[in-house]
Amino acid sequence: MSSAGISRRSGKEEEEIQDRGFKEVKASLEPYLLQLGTYLSLIGSVLDKTIDYIKKLYKIIEPYHPDELVPALIGLIMTFFGGTFMTTIAFFTAAKTFGWEKISTAIVALYKNLKTAADASRKDDKVDADNDGKADVDELQKHELAARKALLIAKTIDPQEVAAAIEGLVTAWMAILATLKIEFAAAITFGVNLGNIFEECLEPLLTPIAQRAIPYDFYKWYPVVLQYTCRSVGVSIAWFIRRVMSATYSSFKGSELMFYSLAMYISRNKIMDIRKVQPGSLLFNITFTIVAVVGLYWQLSNLFRLPFPLNILLLPLTIFEKFLIYSIAIKK
Repeated sequence: MSSAGISRRSGKEEEEIQDRGFKEVKASLEPYLLQLGTYLSLIGSVLDKTIDYIKKLYKIIEPYHPDELVPALIGLIMTFFGGTFMTTIAFFTAAKTFGWEKISTAIVALYKNLKTAADASRKDDKVDADNDGKADVDELQKHELAARKALLIAKTIDPQEVAAAIEGLVTAWMAILATLKIEFAAAITFGVNLGNIFEECLEPLLTPIAQRAIPYDFYKWYPVVLQYTCRSVGVSIAWFIRRVMSATYSSFKGSELMFYSLAMYISRNKIMDIRKVQPGSLLFNITFTIVAVVGLYWQLSNLFRLPFPLNILLLPLTIFEKFLIYSIAIKK
């Protein structure tokens, strides 16, 4: 066979291989694109209902100036749950330092593009171009529907805006996480060193007992178990001390924020003479200090646990707190 024939044959085989590869990739992406279209429609519907509900609720409470009561609620949570959610509070403090406006701008940009795509997807679900009484999407095959939704998403969202928003959020997340790791690294280091001291004190006492009680084949595990047990106890103690410190600060700072917001609320609504409750006054200082001490005592007496039904009401904060702790703990 001539070299030209071999070249044409190899070129044709290469095209067939590429075509098969494209079909395989397309087939593998189809279910994900279908799910994406479904999720976009669902998210759009939920967002619309949620926003409508928030707008209606805000209209009801608008005469009571909720912008002044929200900080009071945040202060109340800090006063009585600052130690329980110390990582969450540290997260938002770091976010404020990093630049909350940048983060909120990125979130708004993502929300706008997501809502635009969701609205377009829901409208597309109702299109009946051939006027046969059935929506066009109901008459398509799965791969056709996936391609349709993919093209729709590509047309409706702004890729540069989405990419910039995602990049901004990732950068903010990494910066905040690095700040938290540095902040809590001191407590972890102190706990490890404390555990090493425990190990030095306990080893002379426990080693003779372990030599007699543990079989020879398993004795090799004794030093490792002792070391990590002592370190775990040390880190737990250090973490508890760090939590007490955070609870103390949060109680006083949260109580001050709560009463400052309430003072502004009282001033706006002329409930009483603002001079008696304004920040710096004797009544203000005595009141917020008493509430701060009560909040700190309540946290310590409950060992930072949330009693029922607060553990249900504050479950989202608890989940976020655990997620932050896990994110700080992992190395990568």
